[in-house]
Amino acid sequence: MLGQPDPGGPDPKKQLVRKGEKDQGEAINDDQIEQEGKYKMPPNFVKSEVVYNLHCQKDPDRLILVESFLSVFQLYQNDVENMVALMGSSMSEQQEELIVNTLGINGKAILLFDGDEDGQKCTRDCLTRLSEKLFVKAVDIAPYAKKPHRLDPEAIKKLLS
Repeated sequence: MLGQPDPGGPDPKKQLVRKGEKDQGEAINDDQIEQEGKYKMPPNFVKSEVVYNLHCQKDPDRLILVESFLSVFQLYQNDVENMVALMGSSMSEQQEELIVNTLGINGKAILLFDGDEDGQKCTRDCLTRLSEKLFVKAVDIAPYAKKPHRLDPEAIKKLLS
């Protein structure tokens, strides 16, 4: 994950955010989600300052943006490269800056967000903001699946070709 390796601002050196500790992971029931949130992250972790998997991109000319790191995992297993995640259904100004600085003015951003209302809102917002700075293409996954990590390999190839 790219962002803050410890308390502080976004990390321009693309350093790995420290790994989780034993008390971190996914909530296991609705009460825990209500009280603590769906995911337990490292202390002082600010997901709006992180673009998940950006540190692995070596001078890309294209990034495929998804909402969830789970989508990054699944699509990577289907040989999709240049995947990064916002870790939510909105893009912060810090994330926008990281994406634009990584891609440069000749870069391309492919938006592959969830097919639900929040994903559509995120798509519209990212299209508006990123298209002022680089080429952006939105891909509608709704006819195939609700989330990118639920797409079958054939649908992935069709959508990204």
